[in-house]
Amino acid sequence: MRTLAVLACLGALSSCISLNWSRDTRFEPPPRGALASLRPGESDLARCLAVLGAPLYVAEHRVDGLALAYGWYESAAKGFGFSIPLARRTSASFDFDRIDADMKGCVLILDPDGKLTLVRKGRLRAITADLGRRRPASLED
Repeated sequence: MRTLAVLACLGALSSCISLNWSRDTRFEPPPRGALASLRPGESDLARCLAVLGAPLYVAEHRVDGLALAYGWYESAAKGFGFSIPLARRTSASFDFDRIDADMKGCVLILDPDGKLTLVRKGRLRAITADLGRRRPASLED
């Protein structure tokens, strides 16, 4: 048991122990009750913008409709790290992030007359999957 404790202490001398706490907030959710105040068939583009403000992005919906996408993200993470150097001057790191995968959001779908027809809520990537950019039509079409 003592040998194990001595080995653990020796390993700790050349290692790095870290504690972290991080909080990440991007954009803000709509005010409470804001989405409920928007009524499909009644609310228009001006009302949607007055209630929710500027969207994260605007996309074409079908041929002449409009989609306004809003999103927000909040996270809090706590962690503990322990590393032991294995070789001299050797390190590797890679980071990749798709924020819209975890970003909550809503999409407002408006018809060609600017009237709200549908409100989608959920993960932003999922509710905007069908809003991908399409290639422009040729003049002959």
